[in-house]
Amino acid sequence: MKPIREMTVGEFGAFVADQLRNHGIDVVLTGGACVSIYSENRYPLPRIESET
Repeated sequence: MKPIREMTVGEFGAFVADQLRNHGIDVVLTGGACVSIYSENRYPLPRIESET
């Protein structure tokens, strides 16, 4: 696993989701991070929001 500071927004979101899932918490990525990931960072919105 690469250091967190070197992760893309998508990699970091997946990392957080995996860690939460390992503890029995389901999460859905929402907000600006979704836009950044979907647009391949053409619209960089660095905030990561989630719903549990």
